[in-house]
Amino acid sequence: MVLFLAARFPDIDFFREERVQNMLLDILFILSRENEAISYRQGMHEIAALALWVVDRDKVAVDTPPSPSQPYAALPPH
Repeated sequence: MVLFLAARFPDIDFFREERVQNMLLDILFILSRENEAISYRQGMHEIAALALWVVDRDKVAVDTPPSPSQPYAALPPH
């Protein structure tokens, strides 16, 4: 599956990161274990990869809590 991701998204460095590949393998393994009737199907890695990419890009840093006067200051600019 890891090879599929690197080949499917060659221009996106995110999918070549070891931590991302490990997360995707964990996600797909757990999904397969918890849904034995479905197990793993061709293309599931692509759906999981795109969902993980969106979640990763949408994250907000929580290093410092927002101040009450500027609650949205920690959000990245769009």
